[in-house]
Amino acid sequence: MKKTLNFCDFCDEFSEERRNYYSYEAKQALFDYYEELDDNWECDIISICGDWSEYENIEEVLQNYDNIKDLNDLKNNTQVIELENGRLLVYSF
Repeated sequence: MKKTLNFCDFCDEFSEERRNYYSYEAKQALFDYYEELDDNWECDIISICGDWSEYENIEEVLQNYDNIKDLNDLKNNTQVIELENGRLLVYSF
């Protein structure tokens, strides 16, 4: 059985310990990303939380990845979603 999720349902899928794992804007971006990627994707919040990290800015990313020089270099190595508030979602690599 499959359940169609809207954005509110998607947010509700985050368990209490993961409720604040992403900002509201990041959750919206992830929902949009997966919805555009495949209409039939299976929502796996644990996998999403393991795959994506939210960063305040590129400087914070650079502190975690020694082999990345700048935003373009990061985009050449992995998926990056730039949020309107300047934050970044980075797919683990």
